[in-house]
Amino acid sequence: MRLLILTSDYPPGAWSGIASAVEAQAKALVQAGAEVDVVVGNHATIRPRTGPRVHRLDPSSFPVDPRRFDRIHLHSLSLAGLAFELRRRYGLPVTYTAHSLLWRELDPGPEADRWIRLQRDVLRASNRVVLLSHSERQAALRILPDAAERSVVIGNAVPDPPHTGRTRRRVGPIVFAGRFTVTKGIELLCELLPRLLHRGSVRAVVAGGHGDTVGTRRIRQLRALPADRFRLAGWLPRPSLRRLLSGAALVLMPSLYEPFGLIALEAMRAGTPVLASRVGGLAEMITPESGGCLACSRDTAEWEYRAARMIESPELWNALHERGPAYVAETFPMHRIAERLLREAYA
Repeated sequence: MRLLILTSDYPPGAWSGIASAVEAQAKALVQAGAEVDVVVGNHATIRPRTGPRVHRLDPSSFPVDPRRFDRIHLHSLSLAGLAFELRRRYGLPVTYTAHSLLWRELDPGPEADRWIRLQRDVLRASNRVVLLSHSERQAALRILPDAAERSVVIGNAVPDPPHTGRTRRRVGPIVFAGRFTVTKGIELLCELLPRLLHRGSVRAVVAGGHGDTVGTRRIRQLRALPADRFRLAGWLPRPSLRRLLSGAALVLMPSLYEPFGLIALEAMRAGTPVLASRVGGLAEMITPESGGCLACSRDTAEWEYRAARMIESPELWNALHERGPAYVAETFPMHRIAERLLREAYA
């Protein structure tokens, strides 16, 4: 199988979790025996690396010969026109991964409506569609029922957990990492953190950015919290983010909408307990066997109770800490995702 992956975001010059997921998939596909070339939007920073061949998109000429490939895997809507032009010229089937459903994620408005229309067109036109969770597929089929036969659920994955030697309870900060948008649960987060910081020696770190107006304004209000107890870290490179997650006492994901939940997966892989909303991909990922717990309401008092119990109970914390890495390694291994892509998404 010779694959051409199109993405606007890819490490090392990456700004999103999508880039990390695409890189992990590309490397796993190479290990599974596929020949993989990745073409990245022309703003990207490319450096030599092992694994898939990576090319910067050149507006004047395409960086690889399209006739070499069996299939295109499109990850970025901004490159949809290119993907379907290559299909028209060279007969290459297109697989599209919808990393979110924009009509569920974005507030209505002229710019959002334009991207929503484009995504629906791409979902209709793609030969195969990959959704990250069963809830996402159900939502997509309510709008586009004709995609039923062309769609498959294949979530993201992460490499095997590194050995950290973290064998006992460690005190670290409570962490939120993500975009500062209403759909990420920023309103609840900003009500919850001040209440948690009043409990003993609890500290908190919020990392992220690229928010909407309401979410960004609410996060800025957290700067009034004591500087020795709260840090606004901004958008972190992926290695720094992983270090933050692995050193945390608890990771919060109070999302209103979450197609998958890569941050939860990375935290559990590192042995850090996760408290998340019972929505979307999070509700499917975080099970009683995992390293996390689910909150079933938007009640701040419930979240405070659950978060406090998770960090103040050594028995509960250690149980989640022990379960997380094994659960991620067993349930979301990279090799299995690559095998499923080759078998189901590129069929």
